[in-house]
Amino acid sequence: MDLLLRLLAQRPYAAAYETAHGVCLRHALLADGGAAGARMRGGLRARLSVVDWEIAEAARKRAWDARHERPGPEQTARLRLAALLDGATFLGGPAREMP
Repeated sequence: MDLLLRLLAQRPYAAAYETAHGVCLRHALLADGGAAGARMRGGLRARLSVVDWEIAEAARKRAWDARHERPGPEQTARLRLAALLDGATFLGGPAREMP
């Protein structure tokens, strides 16, 4: 975590981090209160906000009055939420559907 925070203080690494998948909640809570930690938590907050909307959209599409709408990628938001809360959920890999 210390190395990541030090790298985020440098512009090239900070720019790369903006397009990366970021850190999970477990690691974001370990970050200090400095600018790098704030960037980390801000990115996580933004990703959690998107997943929140996707979960609500998935629930809406399961309702009777929206039954004609095709399900989309929002249907897997619950798995991405698990990975955002703790990156070790899928052994550090991307979220995948469980059998």
